[in-house]
Amino acid sequence: MSSDINEVNEWIDQEYSKYFASYFKGEKELYDRLKSSSDPITDNELEWILTDLPLELFSVTEQLSKLKTAQEVIKINIKKKERDYIASADGTQTQKKEEAAMLVAEDKLLVDAYENIAERVSRQMTFSKELIMSAKKIWDARKAEGTLLPQVNTAKEVELPEYDVRGSIK
Repeated sequence: MSSDINEVNEWIDQEYSKYFASYFKGEKELYDRLKSSSDPITDNELEWILTDLPLELFSVTEQLSKLKTAQEVIKINIKKKERDYIASADGTQTQKKEEAAMLVAEDKLLVDAYENIAERVSRQMTFSKELIMSAKKIWDARKAEGTLLPQVNTAKEVELPEYDVRGSIK
């Protein structure tokens, strides 16, 4: 059974990666930087967390909604298959139900796998929201202290005037 379990877990990871992982990449690193005293998070990174990350969460919600819709469609099809099998099969009611359950076992596993993905995404969204709240607190504290760093364009070099040691500018 371990190979079957591994296959299912790999499939779950692939589906998560395909549809959701890109939305959450880099958040763990930002969280570590948020906690770090040796390499503190920059104002630009805080700004990204406060402005772009909430918008990313809207996209995640849309993808999650599609996943849950697919899950519900599968559940409906499971019920139809079970009902149709029970109506057409021979045997006692108990036998028919047991055989119908075996007929839809893989479909039920797919529903459970989708549920696993949805729970994982929900946990990641909660982490993102906590990251946003923490970033807001740091942003507000820096703003109150006046320590927000101005945006500096380092792309081009600036010509500085020569300085004379007697205190005058040439």
